Amino acid sequence: MALLRFPRLLPRLHPKEGVEWLILLVCACLFGGSFFYARYLEYLLVEEREQDRLQRQLVLVESNLVPQLHLARRALGTIATSFGAWVQEDGGARLAGQRVRLIAETLAGVHAILVVNAQGNVAAASSAQLVGTAMPYPQAMAALRKSFAPESLYVTPPFRMGQAWVIGLYRTITDADGGFGGIVLACVESRFFEVLLDSVRYAPDAWTYLAHGDGTLFLMQPQRPEVRGMALDDPRSFFSRHMRTGQPMSVFTGVALVTGEKRMIALRTIHPVDLRMDKSLVITVSRDTDAVFAPWKDSTRVQAGIFAVLVFICGAGLGMYQRRQRKADALAQRQQEFLQASEALQHAIFDASPDALLVVDTRDIITMTNKQVESVLGYRGSELVGQPIDILIPQRFRAMHATRKDAFSDSRLSLRMGHGVDVNALRRDGSECIVEIRISRVETPQGWFFVCSLRDQSERKSAQEQLRIAAVAFESQEALVVTDRLCRILRVNQAFTRITGFAADEVMGRNPSLLKSGRQGPEFYREMWATIEETGSWQGELWGRRKNGELYPKWLAISAVRGEDGQVTHYIGAHYDITAHKMAEAKIKELAFYDQLTGLPNRTLLADRLRQTMSSCLRDGTWGALLVIDLDNFKTLNDTLGHERGDALLKQAAIRLASYVGEGDTVARVGGDEFVVVLAGRHRKMVDAASATESTARKMLAALDAPYEMDGAVHHNTASVGVTLLGGESVSSEERMKQAELAMYRSKEEGRNGLRFFDPSMERAIHVRVALEKDLREALESCKFQLYYQAQACDDGTVLGAEVLLRWLHPQRGWVSPASFIPLAEETGLILPLGQWVLETVCAQLAAWGDDPLFADLTVAVNVSALQFQQNDFVDRVLGALRSHAANPQRIKIELTESLFVDKVEEIVQKMYQLKGHGIGFSLDDFGTGYSSLSYLKRLPLDQLKIDQSFVRDLLIDPNDAAIARTIVALAQSLGLGVIAEGVETQAQLDTLSHSGCHMYQGYLLSRPVPLGEFEEFVRSRGQAG
Repeated sequence: MALLRFPRLLPRLHPKEGVEWLILLVCACLFGGSFFYARYLEYLLVEEREQDRLQRQLVLVESNLVPQLHLARRALGTIATSFGAWVQEDGGARLAGQRVRLIAETLAGVHAILVVNAQGNVAAASSAQLVGTAMPYPQAMAALRKSFAPESLYVTPPFRMGQAWVIGLYRTITDADGGFGGIVLACVESRFFEVLLDSVRYAPDAWTYLAHGDGTLFLMQPQRPEVRGMALDDPRSFFSRHMRTGQPMSVFTGVALVTGEKRMIALRTIHPVDLRMDKSLVITVSRDTDAVFAPWKDSTRVQAGIFAVLVFICGAGLGMYQRRQRKADALAQRQQEFLQASEALQHAIFDASPDALLVVDTRDIITMTNKQVESVLGYRGSELVGQPIDILIPQRFRAMHATRKDAFSDSRLSLRMGHGVDVNALRRDGSECIVEIRISRVETPQGWFFVCSLRDQSERKSAQEQLRIAAVAFESQEALVVTDRLCRILRVNQAFTRITGFAADEVMGRNPSLLKSGRQGPEFYREMWATIEETGSWQGELWGRRKNGELYPKWLAISAVRGEDGQVTHYIGAHYDITAHKMAEAKIKELAFYDQLTGLPNRTLLADRLRQTMSSCLRDGTWGALLVIDLDNFKTLNDTLGHERGDALLKQAAIRLASYVGEGDTVARVGGDEFVVVLAGRHRKMVDAASATESTARKMLAALDAPYEMDGAVHHNTASVGVTLLGGESVSSEERMKQAELAMYRSKEEGRNGLRFFDPSMERAIHVRVALEKDLREALESCKFQLYYQAQACDDGTVLGAEVLLRWLHPQRGWVSPASFIPLAEETGLILPLGQWVLETVCAQLAAWGDDPLFADLTVAVNVSALQFQQNDFVDRVLGALRSHAANPQRIKIELTESLFVDKVEEIVQKMYQLKGHGIGFSLDDFGTGYSSLSYLKRLPLDQLKIDQSFVRDLLIDPNDAAIARTIVALAQSLGLGVIAEGVETQAQLDTLSHSGCHMYQGYLLSRPVPLGEFEEFVRSRGQAG
């Protein structure tokens, strides 16, 4: 009954008790789960062992049965093959019968052996009485006539032969024509098989049976005659399930259809290949599952009972423990409630005090507080109890606390609440407050305690301090005016007199309007007073008037003072002179928006003016213009005459430009020698705006071209102007600036001192150039360049070497002309890594050719740009490339152009001699097309001059070109230099050059520039190299 009431008690359980029951339940579940899992594992072990034993019994049966079947098959085979011969011998059938009888006696369990002719009659037998009788199992004869197989061994179901049950084993006899001639039948007593099956029944509940492969049950042990011949072809039967597996052995557990009992059964198929049985035999051994698992079940019941008893004992013990604990808790709860009621009464009395109260023991530990402590000191009571009293004393007063405490304790006045003393106390937030403290000492059973009463004096002290501060603040640096509600001045401070010049007695009772400047109209003051009435204050910037009439800017703030009824009683005005601030502001504005040299707007102010003009043009449908003006060669002036004269020229240029613009236009200096002019929109038609802008720009160009007088000297300077029109479509100001700059750069490219309007094709060209530069960098990083070789030879066809030419196959653009990417590489500086790559590649190739006699003497000419040659470490780079690849320096020739010798000639000559000292040759490329000077030519360590293809092209039709070519040859010969002509395309050109004394050439007549492989093939086809 207690168990039945347990669910109703659950809701009244204490949470702690519920947790204890839950722990007990979890432990019981864990141990129970472990127990049942262990029992389950033992169950599987019992099942596995029993299955293994059943299978071993079947193997035992098979090992005994199969040899007997082999003996029977051989005996029957002997009779079947020899019987015809036996009958032909003397003695005939009698002798054959004797031999059959002898064979039957050698076979265990054979009841009789019969020789049956094709008509079904017994022709011979181990027993003479059976001769002449009909075959005892005629069904076999009919079946064999349909399926005649002399080598097969056939097995019949059990049949009666006299008083005995037998199982027939038979083979067929072949007649003289090879046809069916009868059978030889061995009748094996069922008892033989029963003994064999009974030998493996190792337990009383063990059953075994023998079945034919077609599903016919032959016999069963223990004997059950009613099942003999039963068909086991039911799909649910163990036999059918075993045959479906196709495995030689199976084990099942379930209800046996033969007996209706739940059994564990093992089945084994006997069908040795060498027996050649028409169908297999199946033997089984089974046991009752209740008998198999009976010991396991008994053990499980005992152990489960023990576990249940243990759980019950633990539950009962826990219940008893909790019952005793509830009684103890109830008693403690009543005591706690009594103490709490006493403490509540004590705290109620303690909290009734209007002052903050603290109880401190003799160790200076706070033991009790009331709720007023939080309002005075910011601490909750729980935060102070247990803390030392020092937590409330500022650091600077803690040293004297102990002395004052001892003196107070020794005084008789300590036994009663004394007079208050103002002290500084430390709040929770770290701030200090002034409190009036009263202390008394009381004695209790627990010892002596100090009761401290604290009353906050901060508001009183603060009010006094505020009055003092207000008096000082009134005499601040700001001019202060106090008026009544009718705006009559009641009081002013010293700053007012200093700023306005009015003494206090001169303004008492008067209206502050005497300070008006007259610059603000009546509407300004109406809005000011409306704001004061609405919000209670106003502040802003306005002009004032001093006593001497001087006007000055000031910042004024007015506040209305209201009484308890909400009505205005006074107005307070404060203002200060902002003249210095205004002057500084103007200076800052000038620095921020104007160029310090010329006084023109700078880039910042220009950007704002340009945006305003563009917006105005779009809004009004007018056209303005943007001009970018750059002084030509200004850097040269700065470098030669000095920055002071450069600055003077810029100032004069600014004055001249400003004289040609009107109202609304802007002239700005954006840096260096660059000016920008913004012309406001004044024309409805673009053509009119363009015409007017061109006229203005021409005037500006003429003005800038006029002489500049600087320190008594006259200087001339031109300018280049780029123009873009403003209006029409919405374009960003940055884009307009870029357009004008592009036009200005185009003007410089066309010869300077000119004017150029922006053309969209300029922008497209820039975009193309930017894209090409990006692709150039990527190609350099990924080594997309190739070196082509153009052969150089004597006029007799002997190949002396080649000039390497750089080629670039772009994945989208195809072959990019060197005329496009080489100048770009020089402008961007990419020519340096690109040129170094060419040197490294050529040196590597020379080293590769060094072991081939056909190529070892070839000279390779490499073009080196002026920028590359001017590198400080150029000599080291060349020599480093030769050393790293072990190339022969005498096989490399550096081709230089005349532009290299425009500047720093001495430095260049020194580098050439350094390289020349290591065997490197030099060729002067495109000679006669650039800076040709005999003065430097004779100083250079050159080996060769190259006649430019521009002279070779028209050599036969232009006498001037022919004369120049002959002159170059003669000059080279006089200087002891070699000479080579490039661009030779016809035999006539080659003949003319040879006749003139030029015996080396390159050009399409000899070979186009080709990849390395084709060049090598070309040299091999010539069969030699010079």
